[in-house]
Amino acid sequence: MNRPLRTLLLLAICHTTPLFALTVNISVNVFPTCNYPSGQLHANASGGVGPYSYLWSNGATTEYLFDVAPGFYSVTVTDANSDQATDDHTLVGQPYSLSDLDSNPVLCSNGLTGVVLPGPGYDLASGLYMGPLPYYVEGQLMQEHVIEEFMTPVDTVYTWVEQATLFDTFVTYTFEDGAGCTGTLMESIGYMVEWPQLDILDIQGACAGGSNGSITFQTGLEGHGQWTQVKIETIGGQYLMSFGAGAEVETNTWNLPAGDYQLTQFNSESGFLVGSGCHLSTPFTIPDLGNGCGNISGTVYMDNNEDCARQGGEPGAAGVVLEILPGPVYTITSNDLYGNAGHYSVNLPLGAYTVQQQSAVLEDHCLVAPAPFTLNVGNALQTLSVADTALVPLDASVSLASGAARPGFQLALAARIANNTLASTGASTLTVTFDPVLSFLSANPAPSNIVGNTLTWNVAAFSSFQERTVHVQLQIPPDILLLGTDLLFNAAFATGNADAVLANNSTSLATTVTGSYDPNDKTAHTSSGASDELYYIDQDEWIDYTIRFQNTGTDTAFNIVITDTIPTELDLGTLEVGASSHPNSLSIRDGNVLRWAFYNIQLPDSNVNEPASHGFVSFRIKPRLPLAPTTPIENIANIFFDLNPPVITEPSVLTAEFSTSITHADASLLFISPNPTSQQMMVRAGSESGRLSIHVPDGRLVLSEWISGGQGIIDVSGLPAGPYVLVWEGGTVRSQTKLIKAD
Repeated sequence: MNRPLRTLLLLAICHTTPLFALTVNISVNVFPTCNYPSGQLHANASGGVGPYSYLWSNGATTEYLFDVAPGFYSVTVTDANSDQATDDHTLVGQPYSLSDLDSNPVLCSNGLTGVVLPGPGYDLASGLYMGPLPYYVEGQLMQEHVIEEFMTPVDTVYTWVEQATLFDTFVTYTFEDGAGCTGTLMESIGYMVEWPQLDILDIQGACAGGSNGSITFQTGLEGHGQWTQVKIETIGGQYLMSFGAGAEVETNTWNLPAGDYQLTQFNSESGFLVGSGCHLSTPFTIPDLGNGCGNISGTVYMDNNEDCARQGGEPGAAGVVLEILPGPVYTITSNDLYGNAGHYSVNLPLGAYTVQQQSAVLEDHCLVAPAPFTLNVGNALQTLSVADTALVPLDASVSLASGAARPGFQLALAARIANNTLASTGASTLTVTFDPVLSFLSANPAPSNIVGNTLTWNVAAFSSFQERTVHVQLQIPPDILLLGTDLLFNAAFATGNADAVLANNSTSLATTVTGSYDPNDKTAHTSSGASDELYYIDQDEWIDYTIRFQNTGTDTAFNIVITDTIPTELDLGTLEVGASSHPNSLSIRDGNVLRWAFYNIQLPDSNVNEPASHGFVSFRIKPRLPLAPTTPIENIANIFFDLNPPVITEPSVLTAEFSTSITHADASLLFISPNPTSQQMMVRAGSESGRLSIHVPDGRLVLSEWISGGQGIIDVSGLPAGPYVLVWEGGTVRSQTKLIKAD
């Protein structure tokens, strides 16, 4: 190839022919305010061959011009081929067009509101450019205000206060700065604040001068859904901590020393309208329990790297029961909304103790179990955290519970599924089968599939210690012949990843259909299901308890608390939480008192919505062994509806016995006549003397008589009409049958 031709080819390679000619157009991104350097221009280049270079008339070489004042501007753009294009623009200043910085326009309780603006210069947060002071709104001088956060000055703003006359609207005012630049200011006007209801649910004192007191409180939403918040501060106004931001709050705060405090609700106007109805304070006191007690506290957490020190990202283990000896004293780790899962704190008399977690799937690998600690005058505050590893790779569980079953009424069924370990369950499936005599009404969440009386949910993977409850509403037919029969339910939770403990992946439930009943009660069922009155020492392992409640008042119940003092015959270290009708918070108080708190449950009264007026909680627990025959296992529950006195349930009683001491006979052994009867009946039950007990279908005893020789006449004329269950116990024989009492 000759030299001239080669030169032409090289020139062709170095000079690319563009598809379109190079052009440039100046656009205004931001107009300047008055004559202030607050405008922004953009050189929009296109065509030619990139990359482009820029040269503005003011010497700038960037694509964008920032902070420019009104005036004439031109730009020259050069592309990779050295082609050029130019454009020019005259930038004109504009009057102010401002918006209030406050985006949460809730008013104070007296209707006052305020406008907030930044100081001179460019404000990065709002994008506003402000001229020199002073500022005037509607001819009135704006006031300087220093914003504080955590008691530290963080910003200076300028405010103007007014009395609102319009609500839920926008209002435009005149504005002028110190240089005479004018314009408009638009403000959003909300409603006068309706402070949320704030309930202090529990207060625990502080021991030995430590920061171990606690308060549990709950707030709802502002009356118009406007933004409010709550903070804890000293009576003098020293800020400690805040919760919520336009949302409902339920929390337990446990790191408070003894003293006087206040819960202060506030809104976005509160900072500069002090004393104008923009605060609402509720005082409270953390009692000083003195130096005769101490405190043990800490966190149960998953020690992923097994270094015995908690690192960021290592989750707390919620719902773990800890046993402290001597006592025993029990506590359960928290599941707090604000990231404090796994925490515990217990006040104790001074002395020497041990503490040990009670878990079948978690194990502390750093402390000797049980871990000793001593609380004395010189060292009354101890911290002891539990660094756990999982004993099994994955353990998930399912439990069932229901409300009362009555002919013609709806039945509420709940299935609780939980991941009890750190590993993910993987995509999983929950299956619930209900008694075919029932009809399906609804479920929350809705099932993924319904086939006959089988409901199936496809469940996304559960992370560590995650749980969820599925609620099902079923219809019981209005058939009186169902009285005394058991409705049967089954549930199975199949995890996507392999579960190492399959025994708790399925469960069953039998709920007896009853007539009239006490809507606030506590029922007990043993794991063998052989008896609702006897705990067979050689057959049974668990006792499943259900506490049921109903709002039979005349108004909505906003907060419900259930307490259950666990007797010494039961081992609280074996506690397993079951399904419940509504979200709740479970804690252990005073070492052996289970406490369920339903914050803002808003349970309607039975006159307004009978099906929705019911609720329940459930749990299972093992007796403390050894358990002697004839030992009664008895306890009650207290149900508090808002601030009313407690509703105390009838005692739930089981008697420990060996199954070999009772011979179960066929119902035909017990003969009664006539049946139905309105007055007297003849009873024949073999030849041995024994006791005949008459119960209403829910198990309550209404009549008991000793019958010599197994035969006698019983007067039932004093009993109300309806179905009854007769139980005969004579010698080693136990039998039962049904009686219909006529009018």
